[in-house]
Amino acid sequence: YVGQWKRGKAHGDGSYTTETSKYTGQWLDDNKDGGGKEEWTDGCAYEGQYRRGSKHGEGVFKWTDGSIYRGQFFHNRVEGDGGFQWEDGRHFQGQWKSNRMN
Repeated sequence: YVGQWKRGKAHGDGSYTTETSKYTGQWLDDNKDGGGKEEWTDGCAYEGQYRRGSKHGEGVFKWTDGSIYRGQFFHNRVEGDGGFQWEDGRHFQGQWKSNRMN
């Protein structure tokens, strides 16, 4: 972890790198919290809001095949209003529940 600390915990702006991913963004009490960007070594990426370490709020997730989801997340799940675009250009806009079109 490289970034700001508060009482021995990641807090404020910072970045954390593992063997499989890198997160750059806001931290609160050692958790990803606020706006941030996470990129994985397989090429997938997420940019958006986090809460207590989970994707939560508005965000964009991009898969390596070119598919993209833009919309709401709830505790790491695609949930709420959002749009998904497949790599071939097809698109779905609407409600999601537990990572599924609803």
